[in-house]
Amino acid sequence: MWAGLFKKDPAVKRSVVAQAEKRAVAKALPCDMTFVDTRAGGSEDLLGDLCIVQGMGQNQFRPNSNVSRGAVAKMVAGAMMYAYVGNAILPAVDDASAVYADVPVGLRPYVAQLQKWGLLQHIARNGKTFGTNDVMKTEEITSFLNKAIASLPETIATSDRVTLPLGTESIARGTFADMVVQAFQLQDRVRSSALAMNR
Repeated sequence: MWAGLFKKDPAVKRSVVAQAEKRAVAKALPCDMTFVDTRAGGSEDLLGDLCIVQGMGQNQFRPNSNVSRGAVAKMVAGAMMYAYVGNAILPAVDDASAVYADVPVGLRPYVAQLQKWGLLQHIARNGKTFGTNDVMKTEEITSFLNKAIASLPETIATSDRVTLPLGTESIARGTFADMVVQAFQLQDRVRSSALAMNR
């Protein structure tokens, strides 16, 4: 019956295939995070579904707030980890001396990973403190993100370079989430991973 239906109406076949792909992608996402203050299915939700961000308060992402140094570190480290191994969940780092003293426990694995990759000096405020809640300037974010992209092996496809709007002092969290998803091609990676799981 189904085979005959596909032959008669290719649109039905495309719809069934699209639904199967959507279910496969949903299965490939380790967390189920939907933010109440973002557009459904946007970059913020993808970063939440990959366990890279958990949001603030009650399922809020606060996309119009300025992005902080801690949020930049977490989103970039999580996206890079997913690009490397297909999983953005990092092991806990209990030792505060492994990173800066002012880095909260939940952020330590991401900062420690940036340190392992040799990227920490490009984002940390100074030698003594990280500045987790500091709002980063546009130029700092652009420089750090491009260094992170350049540090990945050539075998990991990413966008070539990221450019940010000139004349802006800071970047909103939602805009930065879009940039990270685009720069590290996370949507394509998730789709590929999901399809590979269903073979």
